Amino acid sequence: MPLNLRLSPKSVLPEKKVSLTLTGDLAGDILLYCDAYNKEYGSNVTPKELVAMMLKNFLDKDRSFQAIKKKGLDTGKQKKEEEISSRSEI
Repeated sequence: MPLNLRLSPKSVLPEKKVSLTLTGDLAGDILLYCDAYNKEYGSNVTPKELVAMMLKNFLDKDRSFQAIKKKGLDTGKQKKEEEISSRSEI
């Protein structure tokens, strides 16, 4: 029976390095979700990849952020993209 996880199968995206610290319970939940995800989709996604997918999903579904992002198209989006792509870390 499908689990109906919020994340769909992994997509390939360009990478940027991000460092963060998770609480123990959140880290445990990420590992548990990762196991469920891999079993559901027959994949071998790492927790690192999973967190990146979760963040992408969160931003894609945030209507307020999408409005800001869309508005940015008319207010120097190209410059922002160049600045972001030149960073090695976020």
